Amino acid sequence: MSNQQVKFSYAETEQIANSSSKDFLSQFSTLWVELYVTINKEILDQLPSLKHIFTSTTGTGHIDLGVCKLRGIEIHSLNEYREITEKITSTSELTWLLVLSVWRKLFLNIQTESVTVSDIAEIRERNKGLQISGRSLGVIGFGRVGRRVCEYGKAFGMQIGYYDTDTKSLENSELSYRQFESLEELLNSSDVIVISASSTTDSTKIISQNNIDFVKQGAILINTARGKLWDESLVLSYLEKGRISGVGVDVYEFEENAELEHSPFLECENSSLNLVRTPHIGGATIDAQEIVTKELGAKIIEILLKK
Repeated sequence: MSNQQVKFSYAETEQIANSSSKDFLSQFSTLWVELYVTINKEILDQLPSLKHIFTSTTGTGHIDLGVCKLRGIEIHSLNEYREITEKITSTSELTWLLVLSVWRKLFLNIQTESVTVSDIAEIRERNKGLQISGRSLGVIGFGRVGRRVCEYGKAFGMQIGYYDTDTKSLENSELSYRQFESLEELLNSSDVIVISASSTTDSTKIISQNNIDFVKQGAILINTARGKLWDESLVLSYLEKGRISGVGVDVYEFEENAELEHSPFLECENSSLNLVRTPHIGGATIDAQEIVTKELGAKIIEILLKK
């Protein structure tokens, strides 16, 4: 194969940004990256021969698509390869773990220090939850992850509903699930609200000041899709006010916005809040990453051999 390609880690990409080895970098035509590698103009300037970027993610927010389009660089994400993503269940599984953890106030009930018998009784009464069976689950985004989350909810005896603006994703959908005509209707009707939608093409947020008041009193919100799909500060403030009873979050806006360095969810130190935070581990399981690396690597070789 005449063209060279390489997969860069986060640390190696930092080196590229600061590298003076232009002759070495100029030979690469293909780049293979992961989520925490931001491919901006500074990086792309170091790779003048680049023709392809492959990313081991479904989202492309970590890549400067505008610069790539101007330079004719093709972007390939996992969204192109459904045969790969259908084998990945880890994000759906983590989503359901967050649902149950928040719904039953698990982290408020976990004891990390020694307590007395009377303490146990007091904690139990203070953080008592509800059964999830018979409650309503509203899933925003009826794609690969959303469909599996609906299946999990059905297995737990929940009433299932979903909302999706992509009509193609609704083909052959499960008829026993309720399809909401509007996002506001779903927010107003659901005890558990799960965001599993793809990134929007603009800056529009799914949960914003325009619709957060439609959220059912006492509902819980879970986001394992993209941090930029909701207003983080707004959601946190509604949790603090008790308007929302719990939040589970695995994704943060700063991951796709270089101007942000942190998240209000991560800065929050209020231990009395029903807030469960994980470090974007949805797809980060050993077997899922092995599948992606092996099969996406094969796709890269297949595509480049055709060039």
